[in-house]
Amino acid sequence: MLGHNYPVLRWVGVPHFTIFCVILTAIMLPLVDQTAASSRQLRSTELQRKRSAGWEPSV
Repeated sequence: MLGHNYPVLRWVGVPHFTIFCVILTAIMLPLVDQTAASSRQLRSTELQRKRSAGWEPSV
C-alpha cells in the first residue's frame, strides 16, 4: 500500500487509498441496491460466476 505509486511521499498512499475506497463505496452501494431488486439480473450474475469458475449450472 505504501510506496509504489508515490515514490517521494510514500505516506500519501494510505490516505489516498482510503478516500478512494470510501468514494467508490458511495458510488457502488446505490447500484447494488438497484440490481438487488431485479432477480433476473442476480440469476444471470450467478450463472456467469459459475460458468467462469467451471461449475455446472444448477438451473
